[in-house]
Amino acid sequence: MPVRKKDAQKALQLLEEYRTKLSKTGDPHLRHSIERVINVFQSTLFQALIDIQEFYEVSLQDNENKPIEPSSIKTREPFPPVNEWNLTGPSSTTGPTETVPSANAQSNERSESKLFLSDRLEEKELGEN
Repeated sequence: MPVRKKDAQKALQLLEEYRTKLSKTGDPHLRHSIERVINVFQSTLFQALIDIQEFYEVSLQDNENKPIEPSSIKTREPFPPVNEWNLTGPSSTTGPTETVPSANAQSNERSESKLFLSDRLEEKELGEN
């Protein structure tokens, strides 16, 4: 069941009334829980969510009330199947493109870097002796 703004305001009013009655006799744990619920109802996030829900419901109702004419339904060609392994993507018209290095290329670069560093370390050790 959808929550409407007026229902939420009524619930908030009833909770606040109940909280004032509780403060006279009251269970502190229940009072604290009610205060937390009241804070949620008063939050801007909750109010925004209610507004969004109401807007969504109105939009759905508007769409249900509009008759769908066969001429207004446009058919289009289906999209071609996507190859999962195609990493190139669509071509860009905004500027130069860069290719993503493959895992093998990155692995080769690491191996070359390690080889270079080990050679330098070896040269340094030979120079010290």
